[in-house]
Amino acid sequence: MKPAMRGRVKACLVAAGAVTIMLLTAGGVSAGADAAGTVRVGGDVAAPERIHYVPPKYPEEAKKKRVEGRVVVDVEIGTDGNVAGAGVVESNPTFDAAAVEAVKQWKFKPTILRGKPVKVVMTITVAFTLDGAR
Repeated sequence: MKPAMRGRVKACLVAAGAVTIMLLTAGGVSAGADAAGTVRVGGDVAAPERIHYVPPKYPEEAKKKRVEGRVVVDVEIGTDGNVAGAGVVESNPTFDAAAVEAVKQWKFKPTILRGKPVKVVMTITVAFTLDGAR
């Protein structure tokens, strides 16, 4: 999946223990669907509400070394609200697997467009940060 980040960017931060999740949406994107019937969040298409959250597991080796980082993931959400696919857009090899594994377990309220549920793609940044003093 390729990001289509045009226009202004809206962000929503969610702190969850040692991991911060940032949901990014691109503004000004058309609500028209691609050939597969998938629309990108932005413009007239609101980010779906997450109703089930599984926090990413902070890799033990990264904790020991006090390493922080982030992974940007494009997520495809099906008409049922389940994550149908997740692909790393901006990589941090230390955290990629943990970010994708967690995001694939999330569940969202289906996005309704013109009265019907649609598949959507949105970009999520999963930031791994350590709590407490360094």
